Amino acid sequence: MSLKLHKWPKYLWNFNRSIKKPAKFQKKKLEEILTLNKDTEYGLEYDFANILAAKDIVKAYQKAVPVIEYEDIEPLIVRMMNGERNIISARDPIFYARSSGYNSNKFIPRSESYIEQFDQKLAITAKKKPGNMLTLYLGDTAYMATQAVIGHTNDGTPHGNISGRLAQMQSPLIQKRMVLPAEVYAIKDANERLKEYSIRFLSSRKIRHLAFTYPTEVFELNKYIDKNWDELINIISKKNPKKGKRLQRQNGFDPKELYQHVKIVSCITAGQEKQLIKLQDIIGHEVEIRTPGVLSSEGDQTISFFSDGTEGIVSSFLNFFEFKEIKNEDEYGDKYLTINQLKKGTKYVMYITTEDGLYRYNMRDIFMPVEKYKNTWKVKYMGRDKFLDIAGEHSPYHKLEKAMNEARAELEIEETSYTLIPDFNGDIPRYNILFELNPENTGKEIKLLNAIHDKCLQMETYNKSINNFKPQRFETPIITTLETGSYNAFMLRHNIGQRKAKQIINDPDFIKEFKIKESYDLNGEIINLKINDK
Repeated sequence: MSLKLHKWPKYLWNFNRSIKKPAKFQKKKLEEILTLNKDTEYGLEYDFANILAAKDIVKAYQKAVPVIEYEDIEPLIVRMMNGERNIISARDPIFYARSSGYNSNKFIPRSESYIEQFDQKLAITAKKKPGNMLTLYLGDTAYMATQAVIGHTNDGTPHGNISGRLAQMQSPLIQKRMVLPAEVYAIKDANERLKEYSIRFLSSRKIRHLAFTYPTEVFELNKYIDKNWDELINIISKKNPKKGKRLQRQNGFDPKELYQHVKIVSCITAGQEKQLIKLQDIIGHEVEIRTPGVLSSEGDQTISFFSDGTEGIVSSFLNFFEFKEIKNEDEYGDKYLTINQLKKGTKYVMYITTEDGLYRYNMRDIFMPVEKYKNTWKVKYMGRDKFLDIAGEHSPYHKLEKAMNEARAELEIEETSYTLIPDFNGDIPRYNILFELNPENTGKEIKLLNAIHDKCLQMETYNKSINNFKPQRFETPIITTLETGSYNAFMLRHNIGQRKAKQIINDPDFIKEFKIKESYDLNGEIINLKINDK
């Protein structure tokens, strides 16, 4: 993809309008989307033309068009994949983005507009962070992505992963600076792919920009390099004797040597704080850790050019957004709000409307406004609504609870209290299942853990996170047994009364509420957890 520099002034003008007058610009964006798609099958069914004629287009849209999830439009997308057109969007799909989330069978149609949106974000980033752009051009970018094209639909349209597609979409100038060319992501054998990653990382000139999804990918790459150091140096020496000699003088793998020129780290930062501290230690010097914003197969949600890493601006210049307040775990607000109606410090679920045919689509992503930026909001990504997501596994709460309850039933473990939490003690995150077993069930801990793990493996994305990702993102779970009476003491301490403690909590420090006995892995080996007093 070549840079459309002649369009950048227009892109920047639109962005500036979207942050100065967000309500007005969002209304205009909705009008653009409905006008584009009013003659599609979906547009005719919900009478987009009549909505466009309304005095208040946003209210008319919310009244006429239903909130949807992927399953609601899946039959329409299947028809598109078989060659039908003008169903949900007037634009023809050029690519179907496969979701890496809880439903990896999603096929999200993306048109040429996605390429233009990518260019818009690049223009804004270049304007807001010119130093970062200069850094990228002066050194190499090590971008760890997934395979771009996995296959083709019945009508011949490619489908695959959005991260690999982004690598393909970079300008030729940037691609020349990429340590890993796009074809490397297509290596199917996981070990061969790790090997090629390692060779190219070690052979690179100066890695200035390190980009990945989760820090565990870097940890696993480092482990592979360390374990296979001699073999890798021999391969590199044959291709580049000068580079090989320089590496041999290191007397073993030193991550600080490999990453000594890194200035910028780009990744998902939400929920990765402890892992990023470890990464900072490995790199050995201060770097700017930033998120490029929250982007998904369905569409870009935020853009970030801030140094604090977790905040971004809602991409109101690209898509139309609605929000619903989360009052507590099981209660939501009655109204669908627009960006100008949000309140600082309140959590909201996001809904998106796109040019490519998603209308009032529930993203299940949670955002919280943290401070004003111009007349719009900087928002913080807070995770997924009723999903546990510590390494991209996107496990729905109800499926995790079902797995734990079915495992208990099979082993005839009845009265018990438990909570599943994330654990970041090792390089690779995992689930830690806190159990207070009755005395008669003592000795069933390992069987219970294995039964829960087997049930969870039936969830496709959990299975994929455990077994398929290389470098590995996610480790098998552990179980921690608690002293008898731990949950009663917890509930009394927090005035919970007869209510049960939550069965899933996305907080690794929750374990500090209890007195623990032991922690075990699937093989029954004792795990020594590092737990500081609360």
